[in-house]
Amino acid sequence: MIQPSPQADQLVLLLGENSLQDSLLVGTIRRQARTRCQLATLDNWRALLTGCDHYLSSPLLLVDVNCLESRQLDDLLLDLGQYSRSVQLALLNVKYNDWPEDRVRWSPVNGLFYQNSSRRLLIRGIKTLLSGEYWLPRRLMQQLLDDIRQPLQSAAIMGIHLTPREHQLLLLMLRGSSNQAIAEGLYLSPHTVKTHVYNLYRKLGVRNRVEAVNWARRHQLS
Repeated sequence: MIQPSPQADQLVLLLGENSLQDSLLVGTIRRQARTRCQLATLDNWRALLTGCDHYLSSPLLLVDVNCLESRQLDDLLLDLGQYSRSVQLALLNVKYNDWPEDRVRWSPVNGLFYQNSSRRLLIRGIKTLLSGEYWLPRRLMQQLLDDIRQPLQSAAIMGIHLTPREHQLLLLMLRGSSNQAIAEGLYLSPHTVKTHVYNLYRKLGVRNRVEAVNWARRHQLS
């Protein structure tokens, strides 16, 4: 299949460590993918995305997972979920059977590149993502299809019984509220909120906030 060539109005943001290696990769992407590419960090990626509103196409945020802890990536994914504009997201330097693969299942990650991916494969994947398609390993795509084909069921039908407080917390998490904001809004201690959140994760069978939010969206919690 022939991929359309990326246009000048497309942008790739490489979220990395501002190292020489990252700078060289930015140059490679510019030359070989024939698209604009800019280096970003955890401190400025939001501002850079906001500043690229004049681009016609959805920007691609390419995240080097070697630079992030799982909690930091989860926070980034939640922030993107509240972003007013569509953003393509891909993970770079992923290890096989490591935690970033789980984020493909539970969050809007459109692409994934393993540590041993060649530069040629990386450029091909970037072009594919900029064309509006996915770039995911076959086994992860199969997991996504299996999830999608599962019938939607309410929490009650699934035998999940949330207390009114747990339901309230999940709704607030769905709206993007942090644990601290929830504690302040409900006049609870941060420790009490953490206890409720832990019990909520256990009941839903999820491991973190991203999975809980995606569970709520999938089951149309309201």
